[in-house]
Amino acid sequence: MSFKGWKYIKFLLKATNQHGVHSPFVYDLVTKCFYDKAWYGDYKELEIIRKDNLSKKKSRLLYRVVKYFKPNSVVVFGKKKDAINNTILLAKPEAKIMNEDDWPDYEVVKPFDIVYFNSADKADYLKALVYLLETTTKDTVWIFNNIHRSEDFSEVWKTIKRHKSVRMTIDLFFWGMVFFRREQAKEHFRIRV
Repeated sequence: MSFKGWKYIKFLLKATNQHGVHSPFVYDLVTKCFYDKAWYGDYKELEIIRKDNLSKKKSRLLYRVVKYFKPNSVVVFGKKKDAINNTILLAKPEAKIMNEDDWPDYEVVKPFDIVYFNSADKADYLKALVYLLETTTKDTVWIFNNIHRSEDFSEVWKTIKRHKSVRMTIDLFFWGMVFFRREQAKEHFRIRV
């Protein structure tokens, strides 16, 4: 069995849904965002935007996450930026989006509300982690794509979870979400979506 297949079985055995979550913040996020079954009219346009670049599940979840957190500034790292940027703009048209090509301009808009990492290189994740840590607030959300794609990326995810500034993480298997809510006790959740 492949590494990813084995990790997925382990994930399913340990993951929970909203009933296993005892944090009010996470419970609200899970019930009002992750498990939101409402039909949004933008989903039709989302199908055109995502094409072959994002799965239906990821594109709809990203749309709902942006709707839920209402970010003013977003940074997108890595590949498939057009589909990700357009999904974000569909959910929040006035959001300011920057890509890693815009490094010199980051000083203008930081702190960032959401940072989306979609890189194929684990070194990019670690480099961005070091640089962007100083831009976080208690409301900043980082989303890491494909955290279990390989042993290397699983190790990077573990390193991120252990960092002293990280207060809470949510493992959705295909995404890892990082929160810096200083008022929150350090916790790690695995949620089935």
